[in-house]
Amino acid sequence: MSDYDEIKRYQKRMMDASRTIQGMAIAMGKSKQIIDFDSDMRKNILSKHMAPLIKNGESVAAAEAYARCSETYLADMAEYAKGLDEAHVVRFRWEAENLSFECAQSLLATEREILHKFPE
Repeated sequence: MSDYDEIKRYQKRMMDASRTIQGMAIAMGKSKQIIDFDSDMRKNILSKHMAPLIKNGESVAAAEAYARCSETYLADMAEYAKGLDEAHVVRFRWEAENLSFECAQSLLATEREILHKFPE
């Protein structure tokens, strides 16, 4: 394979990764927000299930224990966990595409440097 073909291949790889990264920007923003506020969301889900118990006279500790073992709390947490898993998948894909871009960029720079040092 000629140097020109190698350079073209690296440039194409960079452009493809760049397009993918750009297309994922909104999804990555949402994913980052979901991941960053994970702890708050878990607390909100728990408090949603504790509030009615506290209003009915249960202590905070008892309300937490009852809420954590209720079927609706577990279902809400399972639903939330699916969204969190999807957010992590998007983040990992984003990181993989960034690594692909950086790798192609490095290979392209190396090829160009070789061409400048060793002209044909």
